Amino acid sequence: MSTLLDEIQQLDIAERIQLVEDLWDSVAARTSNFPITDAQKAELDRRLAKRTSAKSGGVSLDQIAQKLGVIR
Repeated sequence: MSTLLDEIQQLDIAERIQLVEDLWDSVAARTSNFPITDAQKAELDRRLAKRTSAKSGGVSLDQIAQKLGVIR
């Protein structure tokens, strides 16, 4: 594995970023085959229900900027 890591470290930044993107795309392409447990499924359902039942749509970017003291 260290040989592969050594080869990766020889790549320039743009090539390494592209490699990461390609790796991520290959993982994402197979997520439908990635099993989740019943507990994980229940947690996702709970979070989705909480999100869809929320009365507030969240906080606007302007509200965040104001809270942080950032001028917009």
